[in-house]
Amino acid sequence: MTKPLSEGDYFTPPPLKRPYGAPRGFQPAPAPSGSAPSGSAPSGSAAPAAVRPGLSPSGPLLAGPGWRLLARTIDMVVVSVIAAPILVPLFLRYFRHIVDKLQAVATASAAGHQVTPDVYDSTTVRLVGWMIVTWVAVSFAYEVPQLARWGQTLGKRACRIRVVRRDGAERLGLPTAVIRWLVSGLAPNMPFIGLPLGLLDGLWLLWDRPWRQCLHDKAASTIVIVPR
Repeated sequence: MTKPLSEGDYFTPPPLKRPYGAPRGFQPAPAPSGSAPSGSAPSGSAAPAAVRPGLSPSGPLLAGPGWRLLARTIDMVVVSVIAAPILVPLFLRYFRHIVDKLQAVATASAAGHQVTPDVYDSTTVRLVGWMIVTWVAVSFAYEVPQLARWGQTLGKRACRIRVVRRDGAERLGLPTAVIRWLVSGLAPNMPFIGLPLGLLDGLWLLWDRPWRQCLHDKAASTIVIVPR
């Protein structure tokens, strides 16, 4: 399998030589004088344990932010296509309702009446609420089962990255996938605080070390890797 093309350090995962979880610039400590050669253990002593169960001692390649952003973008397009049969009629009703309100105000103003446009009425709030509920429901049904079973959505498969648990378990499992989605999928749709919270969640991996975790990764104890 060919490695995805990189575009500078921004898309390049960390080097493979670091032990799993070690920060950048890690240098292994020199072996003590008189110690046994590498790969052998002194008689009567136990061999050193792997750093993490289920993962190689040298550690996985952590996915770069560019590939993660591309995978998220692909997933959002897929969710939009799935939800379109419901979202488009709701949006058209919302748009027509706004136009009718503005036309009524224009007609009243032409007749010499001073009318304040009441755009955000109960109908507007209801339609916007249904659009948000539809998006959230489709996002949950699309993302959570795939991550719980395979650790990959369609976008992550296309970008050849995978979500794994830090404890090295074979699968994420439903509870971990739900916790991860609550922060990445539900929180950004909350009124008023959703947009800044979603931006902070997505940008967190740019300065997080050594795991390159977003906030939803920290909440679920997951990392995103490039499978070998």
